[in-house]
Amino acid sequence: MALPEQIIGKLEQLIYQREEISKSNQQKIQQRIEELELMTEPVSLAELHVLQSIGHHPDYNVISIARAMKLTRGAVSKITARLERKGLVQRRQSPANQKEIYFLLTPSGRKLWELHEQEHEQSVQRYHQLLQSYSGEELAAVRRFLDDLLGMK
Repeated sequence: MALPEQIIGKLEQLIYQREEISKSNQQKIQQRIEELELMTEPVSLAELHVLQSIGHHPDYNVISIARAMKLTRGAVSKITARLERKGLVQRRQSPANQKEIYFLLTPSGRKLWELHEQEHEQSVQRYHQLLQSYSGEELAAVRRFLDDLLGMK
């Protein structure tokens, strides 16, 4: 098999593996939610990522979250409404502009965000360990490939 076909096969494996790891991580987080009695409803991956964005950037409004996450404003509005219904965030209006809505993590939202941050940090550490085994040239080639891949439509 030619190298390009091998690479495509590896990409397909990677996509499948990442989906399985995401499902597993989400199950772990859901289990911890139940253990900590944070809430009774499940939390989606999209909700966790919006929660993460709010936790890192309390000054972000719907538009800022949408831009940062490359989502539509409508999608962010729906997700934040679900987070609010689940008691994980509270809406607050900007004193300067009543139309501008910001979000605050509730105590339960903060606990869930911290839990997600721990999982995320462990993943980042694993990536750092893996990348240390590559030369600067190899890392540049990987970065170029990933940039090209992300630029594909």
